[in-house]
Amino acid sequence: MIKLTIKIKTMIFSLLCFFIFGSASILFADPTSLYYMNKSHEYQGVTTSLYNLAYIKLKDSLTQPSESAFPEQVSNYEDLPVAVILDIDETILNTSAYAIYLEKTKQKYTAATWDTFLKQADAPAVEGAVKFIHDAQALGVAIFLVSNRENSQREYTIANIQKVGIEIEDSNVLLKHQEKTYTSNKYYRYAKIAKTHRIAMIIGDDLNDFFPAEQIHYKGRQIYLKKYEAYIGNSWIFLPNPSYGSFLDVATEDLKGNTTILDLMKGFNDTKEEEQSTNPNELSSDVETANLQDNETDADVDVETANLQDNKPDVDVTQGFNDTYTDVQN
Repeated sequence: MIKLTIKIKTMIFSLLCFFIFGSASILFADPTSLYYMNKSHEYQGVTTSLYNLAYIKLKDSLTQPSESAFPEQVSNYEDLPVAVILDIDETILNTSAYAIYLEKTKQKYTAATWDTFLKQADAPAVEGAVKFIHDAQALGVAIFLVSNRENSQREYTIANIQKVGIEIEDSNVLLKHQEKTYTSNKYYRYAKIAKTHRIAMIIGDDLNDFFPAEQIHYKGRQIYLKKYEAYIGNSWIFLPNPSYGSFLDVATEDLKGNTTILDLMKGFNDTKEEEQSTNPNELSSDVETANLQDNETDADVDVETANLQDNKPDVDVTQGFNDTYTDVQN
């Protein structure tokens, strides 16, 4: 009962913050998820497992040149050099220290505080990421980083990437607003890469890293996942990120007109039935239109029960930006 109460309290806290502060996609979630990403060995195990899987699947892809991870890459790519596309935040770099800082100082996300954090170029690597990239490069695979960090943040973004031990050419880092078509929709950046490389794999932590999902409602996202089911775990590798992302925008949209968390949860048991009754090829025109728009737009509670009593955020594990990961690294 205590665990359930804590979880409900933190969920309510996050949702209330949404209505007060704005878009949930840049709102970091409850202290439990931050602890999970920042301190738990389970998170390290999960990401390492996924990157090990990614390497196995990548080697398989090298023997199957007719396969592409980019659904729009449909012809004349079999003889192109092979590439892997990765997101940056929560895919290569663990930036949960920023979220913990916001919790600690009772602040909300702002572009200014996010930029200040990024300038330190001190985020550690997500476990498994650096080894995977090194191994992929040893196979002759080109690495492209496609992130919605602003192009104005390029210098310290690349500095942080290099600090964790990844060498990459500047031209292989494609950031938002680097060109006019480089909006939060990553489609055009993927299309540019597809002109010169066969995209063998995409790795990210949000549906938007795989297809434009910002303007697609909950059912539409389910339809797309079903449509691209064969990609998942093969050429699409999803990493966990329970603290922020477009999934929170969808959850908040579902809350409109509802008054309780239980209302939000209603229908989850019907998910399988809805998937079975929906033909993934029969996508409504409004979902397809949204797909093309360029709009910007448990770690175990027992481990740290004392830190979470009375819904106190688990922020004492860090002292600030620079020493957030001291305990982990030591």
